[in-house]
Amino acid sequence: MRRLLSLGWLRRGIIGGSLGALLLLSGCSALKLGYRQGPSLGGWWLDNQLDFDTRQSARVREALQAWFHWHQRTQVAGYAQQLARLRADSEGAVTGAQVCRWNETARELWAQALEPLLPAAAEVAASLLPAQIDHLERKQMRHTADLREEMLLPDASARRQAMLERTVKRAESFYGRLSTAQRQLIDEALSNSPFKLEEWFVERDVRQRELLAELRQIAANKPPLTQIEDRLRRLARRFDGRDPVGPREQAAALTAYNCELTARLHQTATAEQRRHLAQKLAGWESDFRTLAAERLGDAAVAAGGPSIR
Repeated sequence: MRRLLSLGWLRRGIIGGSLGALLLLSGCSALKLGYRQGPSLGGWWLDNQLDFDTRQSARVREALQAWFHWHQRTQVAGYAQQLARLRADSEGAVTGAQVCRWNETARELWAQALEPLLPAAAEVAASLLPAQIDHLERKQMRHTADLREEMLLPDASARRQAMLERTVKRAESFYGRLSTAQRQLIDEALSNSPFKLEEWFVERDVRQRELLAELRQIAANKPPLTQIEDRLRRLARRFDGRDPVGPREQAAALTAYNCELTARLHQTATAEQRRHLAQKLAGWESDFRTLAAERLGDAAVAAGGPSIR
């Protein structure tokens, strides 16, 4: 649910975004711990964004708890299998087309994981008051202002250097320390990339306004929950890139460019860097297998835990 209302579905690093996209929780330094704390952390984040009342907060936490139970029972074993395939593929030559297929698999997994959350998300959306949507808008505006200050630096050379450092940092999270030649490869690729930071902010603003407009229409008109689910599903496609804001050809060109760049960087990886990547993927794979084996969700449901719907 956090991702359903988040404004960061498209925020992926140019390097590593494709490799990391299969991991719903890849940003967590201790994946298992982060996963187990997911319901409480997700509930806290949403409450901070929307200023829930007591009833809404309880419903959100109940829905998140049920979703994590379902997700653990039905999805995480598949993630471990996908990571095993990714780890095997990454041992050999990798092409841009192959990276794009990994990316598409990640989108499919994300859409599959989202679907059971939509009924509860529709309930919560239907219960929102105008003041809560205004609260969300103010949160968005503050966050956007912070991002602009961080990323849209007035000096063009400083802006480019900051983007390079962010991209290198993301790549090094997978490969370990990059060489001077690899940094240069990334620097040159960023210079020629079809990605434009100013356009990204414009598209981000469009998605924000679409989200707020939909929530306000829902609050004003109170449509049936099935219609709200459809609206939220369309918003999800907007935010995760399946239905881009700009021309599809432009989005496809950027995706292909990023996939090719990821593949080019991988081809330059040393034996030590490939071991670093393999160890990271193997660690996540092991964590997902452990979570799948624990079956905490089954135990909770058997004890009378909440359902998603």
